[in-house]
Amino acid sequence: VDIVVGLAKLYDITRDKKYLDALTRCRRSILTLHETPLGYCQSVSANGQPCDARIKIKYQGLLTKLAILPEDPVGIFEDEDRLELLRDR
Repeated sequence: VDIVVGLAKLYDITRDKKYLDALTRCRRSILTLHETPLGYCQSVSANGQPCDARIKIKYQGLLTKLAILPEDPVGIFEDEDRLELLRDR
């Protein structure tokens, strides 16, 4: 999840569409491949199957960053409150 935040920051700084495309793909993949009926698993194999079916509360909290992160991250550095919520712990 933190790589998605990093890609959003890179896109805001550079406006290079490759970073926006990468963050969009990463966000979509996390939300689709890691989803289970009981929550989101922390890791999946190369074929998209859960490597560890345990649902960890810490990871569920980490996923809230994807909800806080705007679809278009231009200007993300101007919102200090949002940056505080998105920072690495």
